[in-house]
Amino acid sequence: PALALEAIQRQTNPLRVAGLFTLASIGALAIVYLLVMQLGLPYWVVYGAVALLAIGLPIMLLTGHHERQRAVARTTGMAAATPPGGMRRLFTWRWAILGGGLAFVGLTAVAATYTTMRLMGIGPVGTLMATGAIGERERLILAEFENRTADSSLGPTVTELFRVGMTQSPVLTVMEPNRLAPILARMELDPNVRINEPLALEIAVREGLKAIVTGDIVLVGSGYAISAQVVSVDGEVLTAQQTSARSADEIIAAVDELSARLRERIGESLRTIRRKHPLEQVTTASLEALNLYTQGLRAVDAGDDDRAVELFASAIAQDSTFAMAWRKLGAVLGNNFEQRDRAVEAITKAYEHRDRLTDRERAYATGMYHATVTGERDKVIAAYRTLLETYPNDGTALNNTGVEYFVLRDYRRALEYYRRALELDSSVALFFTNTAGTFGMLGEYDSAAAVLDTFDERFPGNPRSTEQRYGLAFAQRDYEAAAGYLRDLAERQAGNLFWGAWVGQERARLATIRGRPADAGRNWREVLEVTERRGLPGSYISNSVGAALHRLLTTGESADAGRLVRDALERYPLDSLPLLDRPYAFLARYYALAGDATRAHAAAQAFEASGLWQMGRGFERQYHRALGWASAAGGDFETAIAELHRGFQGSGCPPCELSTLARAFDMAGESDSALAYWEAYATSPVRWSFMDATELPTSYRRVGELYEAEGDAERALEYYNRFVELWQDADPELQPIVQDVRRRMARLVGEG
Repeated sequence: PALALEAIQRQTNPLRVAGLFTLASIGALAIVYLLVMQLGLPYWVVYGAVALLAIGLPIMLLTGHHERQRAVARTTGMAAATPPGGMRRLFTWRWAILGGGLAFVGLTAVAATYTTMRLMGIGPVGTLMATGAIGERERLILAEFENRTADSSLGPTVTELFRVGMTQSPVLTVMEPNRLAPILARMELDPNVRINEPLALEIAVREGLKAIVTGDIVLVGSGYAISAQVVSVDGEVLTAQQTSARSADEIIAAVDELSARLRERIGESLRTIRRKHPLEQVTTASLEALNLYTQGLRAVDAGDDDRAVELFASAIAQDSTFAMAWRKLGAVLGNNFEQRDRAVEAITKAYEHRDRLTDRERAYATGMYHATVTGERDKVIAAYRTLLETYPNDGTALNNTGVEYFVLRDYRRALEYYRRALELDSSVALFFTNTAGTFGMLGEYDSAAAVLDTFDERFPGNPRSTEQRYGLAFAQRDYEAAAGYLRDLAERQAGNLFWGAWVGQERARLATIRGRPADAGRNWREVLEVTERRGLPGSYISNSVGAALHRLLTTGESADAGRLVRDALERYPLDSLPLLDRPYAFLARYYALAGDATRAHAAAQAFEASGLWQMGRGFERQYHRALGWASAAGGDFETAIAELHRGFQGSGCPPCELSTLARAFDMAGESDSALAYWEAYATSPVRWSFMDATELPTSYRRVGELYEAEGDAERALEYYNRFVELWQDADPELQPIVQDVRRRMARLVGEG
């Protein structure tokens, strides 16, 4: 009996009971937390479990005490003398464990009831999606928060923070401000007008949306009260949430909490909300940097890219790990095809800090990095496809996937992605122009024009429409219509340096393709003047080389062409340019076609010595092309053709490859291969002005000459005739070439 009593006392020792209960509680809480996270249950389930276990501990200790008393009584024979009575008889291990189990069953029933009511839209806990007030992946307009503080920058900054928080949702689509621009244009409003609540509601009604999101920020003592509401188009507040920040330093965290609450109330799964990244992590901890970034976004929307670049750079100066600012800076610079060195640096920095981005932004940064820096197209497509698994309606991911298939020359698949993006969101100009351009690449010009007609309705006056129509006219060889579009664009964009340079380039190309080098020269001089005013030395050299190639390949005159290149390099020595802005491959091509083998080799060697060729597949391809041209200039045509082939693997420019190899085979004296490539170029449905300017007239004449040499008079006449039609109004200095072709045609048909 003494040993039995000792064992019972040891088993019911309060410390032992508390220890075992603590271990069991930890296990129970772990299971509850796992279920909460996996099933998307509310956090109060965990708090409820903690409360039940807190209540259970004294019950278990008291049960242990009574069990020990009963055991002592039984061991000493006092059980009959001390019969159990009152509440004490309930404090047994059996009842304690059963009671705890029933408590947890009750907690489970409450959680299940709450979840069912939430998902079914029953009672006050029903979500807006469950009640049908908002649909899944519903488009919402975010109005700018009303700023009731003395800090005028706080409204736009809090609005942008809240937008980032809301865009982490896979079930909502918050329209970007730039996507509202065409709607504002149709409403005859300034595209930079502040989107307040009344205007947001008016836009929602026009676009057939169900609701908007709005909010305000109010100064309360030394802190802030921040609220957000979902408002239906008839003005009813569907739900409202509020939070507070004790100081400006807590605003980011407060907005993070507020966006999560609103997403939950709208109907997003708690599981996906909990997977979101804290706003401070995916944006910046610096409110000043965020303010500068927000101003930069507004500058982009206003079309002031130079100002936007300055603001993004200032934001980065405040926080060098601000990945969103790095990505946006790289996007603005990259989209303009200018300051390539700086653009690649920004894109690389965004990729290096991608852990500080939302899921969407991280996919964008990864795709942009591999597209721009490494050139690994498979990784680009993988990044966007992964994003589309979670956000299947992400227009940017759909569009960018289309871009990659376009570069891979799979135009049908590219068109599929572009059209999906356009069907989901017709508020993005780029989706229209990419769709129209791809129809043009496929030779489906009527479909392209129809897309542009719709584009004009949604984006009245947008210069990209005229740009696209110019490209379609050029592709169909309707050069008079193309010239008309350039005139229209020049008039509408008078004073805009970017469009001034672009129109000048295209006018030079139109003049060159029709055999008018005098006009082309004047246009190129205007382009160089504008480029210098814009402070773009890399573009100045590239444009000078382009002008020189036009002169050389059209007239055969090398002195003036050489002077253009020489003057540009004296004005801006290559070593003074950012590494990525140095056009080594372009120079190698020019020198090879000018017959200057020494300088062609020097350009290729400088390319290699710079290390630029190791900075991604795009630069690697350029390096192989530079080697190819240098080898061709030196007479090593076997190496030249192999290197040029390598230089176009994975390139998105099929006409470039055809004409380059045609010239290489011509230089090598391999007439059969030259004929095959020149004819493939001449008949390709893909027509781009920057290649056609010099190569289309050459292809017509060379195919005619090569067929004539083979004795195929019919085909020779066909191509000679195309050439004469193209150059019939050529400048006097080129008329001897036209007359020579006419004489060849006369001989072939037996005329004098």
